Amino acid sequence: RKAPCNLADPWRKHSQQSSTGTGFLLEGRWVVTNAHVVHRAVSVLVRPTTGNPVKYNARVVALGLPCDLAVLEVEENFWRGKESLKLSRELPKLDDNVTCIGFPVGGENISVTRGVVSRIDVNIDGLMRVQIDAAINPGNSGGPVLGAHGLVVGMACSHLKNASNIGYIIPSQVLEQFISCIETHEDLRVTSCYLGVSSLGIGRVQTLESPALCRRLGLPEAVANGRLSPLPPRSCALPDAVLVKGTEMIPSLQAERILLR
Repeated sequence: RKAPCNLADPWRKHSQQSSTGTGFLLEGRWVVTNAHVVHRAVSVLVRPTTGNPVKYNARVVALGLPCDLAVLEVEENFWRGKESLKLSRELPKLDDNVTCIGFPVGGENISVTRGVVSRIDVNIDGLMRVQIDAAINPGNSGGPVLGAHGLVVGMACSHLKNASNIGYIIPSQVLEQFISCIETHEDLRVTSCYLGVSSLGIGRVQTLESPALCRRLGLPEAVANGRLSPLPPRSCALPDAVLVKGTEMIPSLQAERILLR
């Protein structure tokens, strides 16, 4: 259950809203799901898919909004007779078969949809994402996406509105990195040191497809190149030089142009 946040009117009481999502079990007795499923939640309840359909209280122990991942801790009685899924260490390839499992709207029982990997790219936050054509609907968020080998290759997170069969999953490599930041102390306290994804601080890259612009900047026209915009204020500074594959060390603080081959 969630209570909407209104910063302009913080003292007014609002009615609570309830939403549902999907999660799955990992080794270490963790339940993983999407951050947007449990963010700003007043209470979180978890219902198992097998056994007695009792809802158990859960607690959010790690929340990563940049990667849209969250880890829950559930009371001891929930884990009786439960098995955990295993993460795949390999990134799925194009045209690989995938199976999306979850509890989307339209029913109470588990739902299974199948498709293939359509695209692999990087989102605006610098995180890798995988596009699949299996149906991902509201309620599927946080559900496991299995490969042909039966291992988890990703987590369902979103779909593109006003489009057909365009869904996005978070690769298991991103999930594994997030899990590795969770620490369990001697007093059984659980904390997370996840700080997000590191970046070089490059705000924008301008493509140099115009021959006139290449001549103006003194760059050859027969190679692919790009121009880096200056760093914004308060951003992390670049090192003295950046090593680009196939080229030499390129100074990064003095120059604003970089040649990629």
